[in-house]
Amino acid sequence: MGRVILSTAHRRRLAAASVLAAVLALAACTSEADVVPPSEGASPTAGADGTLPPTDLSFAAGAELVAGEWVPQWGDSFAADDGFTVGSADDGQGNWSYIQTATQCEISFSQGGLGGLDAAAGDAALSDELLARFLQATPAEVTPHTADDTLLQAVSGSASVDVRTVAGTSPDSGASWIMSARGFGSLDAGLLVGVVCPAGVDAVAQRDALRDSHLRIVLVPQQ
Repeated sequence: MGRVILSTAHRRRLAAASVLAAVLALAACTSEADVVPPSEGASPTAGADGTLPPTDLSFAAGAELVAGEWVPQWGDSFAADDGFTVGSADDGQGNWSYIQTATQCEISFSQGGLGGLDAAAGDAALSDELLARFLQATPAEVTPHTADDTLLQAVSGSASVDVRTVAGTSPDSGASWIMSARGFGSLDAGLLVGVVCPAGVDAVAQRDALRDSHLRIVLVPQQ
């Protein structure tokens, strides 16, 4: 995964961390569910029919998830960490952010529906579509710079979730950023997380430091 130097049109999207918090949204979607705090090591919860989700949510395993059974969400532990403050409160549409006091990096989350994106090509391609839509680019422009990556599930210390990740630097401000996305085509849902850090602070390193403790994904049974 190489760092991306954005074109003028794209760099406007990441000129400052506050921009990321304001626009990290999945178009035409809302999220009714509450943010779920992580419970590391807890057992996975069964769906309405008693079926458990796949242990590792690879892109291929996403096709096994039954529509109407699960809602993917972020397991949010930042609110309980005094090293972070709220950057932007949940806007009611599944978008919120935190500021890391020590670095002034902003960590922004989004969760909700796909807003009409085409899921036919599978979850990996769908995840690139989510990244491209945020960056106001095309998948053809974004995909060469993205890489397969993993985050962890909140309900298990080692169960993984495949994501697609892209990182870059703003040539104007020197801010660095990294963004990961996971689309769940069978569930008509997607997740995005972005970290933007001021010049001199490596967003990739900060994301990696938070990955296992704070950036976890959970599948919640559909109510």
